[in-house]
Amino acid sequence: MNVIQEVGLKFKILSLLISGFLLLQISIFGQGIPDTMDGEVSFVTSHNVYVKFDSTSLISAGDTLFLVTRNEAVPCLVVHHKSSFSCACTPFYGCEIKKGSKIRFIKKEEKNELLVVKNPVEQSILKDSLAKLSRKLLREEKSPEAMVFGKMSVASYSTLSTQNGNRHRLAYRLNFAGTNLNDSKISFDTYAAYWQNFRNDTLWKFDQNLRVYSASIAYQLNNNLSFRAGRMLNQRASSLGALDGVQGEYFIKNKFVGVLAGFAPDYTMYRFNFNLLMTGAYGGLVHSSKIFAGSTTLGVMEQRNHFNIDRRFSYLQHSSTLWNKLNVYATAEVDLYNLVNGEMTNNLKLTNLYASLSYRPTNNIRINLSYDTRKQIIYYETFKTELENMLEDDLARQGLRLMVNARLFKVSNFGLSVAQRFQSDQQNASNNINLFYSLNAVPVIKGNLLLNANRNVSNYLLGDVYSARYYRDISRKSNVELYYRWAHYTYHQSEYTNEVQYLGLGWGLRFSKKYTFNILCERSIATDSNGYRINTRISKRF
Repeated sequence: MNVIQEVGLKFKILSLLISGFLLLQISIFGQGIPDTMDGEVSFVTSHNVYVKFDSTSLISAGDTLFLVTRNEAVPCLVVHHKSSFSCACTPFYGCEIKKGSKIRFIKKEEKNELLVVKNPVEQSILKDSLAKLSRKLLREEKSPEAMVFGKMSVASYSTLSTQNGNRHRLAYRLNFAGTNLNDSKISFDTYAAYWQNFRNDTLWKFDQNLRVYSASIAYQLNNNLSFRAGRMLNQRASSLGALDGVQGEYFIKNKFVGVLAGFAPDYTMYRFNFNLLMTGAYGGLVHSSKIFAGSTTLGVMEQRNHFNIDRRFSYLQHSSTLWNKLNVYATAEVDLYNLVNGEMTNNLKLTNLYASLSYRPTNNIRINLSYDTRKQIIYYETFKTELENMLEDDLARQGLRLMVNARLFKVSNFGLSVAQRFQSDQQNASNNINLFYSLNAVPVIKGNLLLNANRNVSNYLLGDVYSARYYRDISRKSNVELYYRWAHYTYHQSEYTNEVQYLGLGWGLRFSKKYTFNILCERSIATDSNGYRINTRISKRF
């Protein structure tokens, strides 16, 4: 039996083991878990609302959260991101919310019982109640409170290898934001990271790198007009990256327009660069109703290098939610400036397209489909000495991915994803398949278990990775995790194979409401080398 056949057999065996776990659930779990979870708003920005829960295991992106007041639950928030204990949400239009507000997640069956009111008299009473609640919240929020939120962390990463030498790195991160400072109309946000890479096992020789991803101040003149200055990311065009400059946005009813001007950061070190002048304008629509919520932006940008045109392009971004079941996100960039033999042409060139659909047919099943195509972005002035080679390699690199996630028996999840990367010359093609199964309440020993199997096939490599991870809270402030990962790689051209096994142990401690400490120790055993990896991190929220 050759290596590929042996690896394929192992992949099939692990798939059968996962299937066995699925069958085991039918005989073990007959009890349910609560259909509601209560949380509290921990932080509010001009665009997002953050809600803290004891656990977010039942919540998924696209779910609706309810505002609770006087034992009434009113739909108010839509989840777009989540972590283990908190959700980042977008509020419904007209739903005002503040820090400390009580929030409830309700499973779909209970949502229907709560919202469907057939009696006309009851409908009228409910409508009046919601109107009074809305007016009350508007009065309470007329003078927004000042809020400051942040997180800072220090982490160390050490790799000890018998063959490749030792490597050590320190990373410092700061995420700091505030709204309505001193009950004013001024807000700010900051996100920065600093690294130190140590060489030759000495504390005196190291490479360092500071990157400021965001550092801006915003001023909300009124409900319609706002300004921002500094290094900022524009949520109306997430693919543009950072800009050092100023931005103004005017919002009226469901329409908005904006202008921005400044400088693009340096390509290599991400530092301020006066030579990369960037200007642009955008406009769009926002729509919100009971069944549909969405936003669409169309803009034009121009970047110059030493006052010569570097790139000129248009972008389109759209995001929407329909019936709280279908989420759509798409972004595209079309270059408007092209040089052919030193002369400008008006040929339109699609350089970037990404589209994603997320559909939830039932409360327990989610299907995601995404497609992307990207050509090499050419900055004609910055890379003018390399234009000939870049234009010859002007191929579209494309990708397609399908992912299905199913919640089983309320305490377990099963997922399958299939992805393909390809381009017209058949180079850099790859196919990837991934299976995972998670169990949120392991019998007897409790805790959470995650099984994962992955296979990647490309022009030059066949890779298989299988892993098992166990996580458990050992107290209200402490948790532990244990994992094992096996990887096997076969290189087609040289027929060289490499097998690596990883065994890791992690421990986390929350020793106050604001401080957490984590440590991870890993042992790796490879065909030609062995090693250790030790990571630590201490973080503070404020």
